[in-house]
Amino acid sequence: NNDGTYDLDHYGQGVFFIPSSLGYFDRNLLSIPKYSPLIFSVALHKVNAADHDNDGVLSRDEDPDGDGDPLNDDTD
Repeated sequence: NNDGTYDLDHYGQGVFFIPSSLGYFDRNLLSIPKYSPLIFSVALHKVNAADHDNDGVLSRDEDPDGDGDPLNDDTD
């Protein structure tokens, strides 16, 4: 995408790298040493469409004009 994000439509794998400054920084936490980056591996196997506000419109369709503001669209 133009904004640096990725879309995983049906399946895929990804990795999140979080630097220590955004993680636990200089604190020890169980088995995570100080100043350690956090690394998460994720795998998408299935996508479930959802209607989070139960209005009968899928959440992915709540912003039909694509301006990033779902509150200015009458989707009900």
